[in-house]
Amino acid sequence: MSKNFGLFILIAGFVCLGFSMFEFLTLDMWETPKYFWLAFVALPLLFFGFVLSAPRIQRSLLNQQRDNIRETMKVMADGLREGLHATNKICEKCNHRNEASAIYCSHCGTAL
Repeated sequence: MSKNFGLFILIAGFVCLGFSMFEFLTLDMWETPKYFWLAFVALPLLFFGFVLSAPRIQRSLLNQQRDNIRETMKVMADGLREGLHATNKICEKCNHRNEASAIYCSHCGTAL
């Protein structure tokens, strides 16, 4: 299957829908539409076009954001590493970091 197959189906769906809507909106008052059925053909084409094109769109968006995602993951890993190897106690009342040997919070005085 071609990589552009989903894109072609999507474009065909938009063309069918556009032609159907144009014909419908340019009718005279009592004239019957001839190509109303194109809207019913367009909806499944649009759906399958979007479904088949979604991985390609997601891949291109991920490639554009690759550096930002990588940097964010590094920051998150550093924070997790710091939390796992924490030598400090955190006060439950004020969230202040205290030394591991502290019995009371150095900021608010609450027992740790």
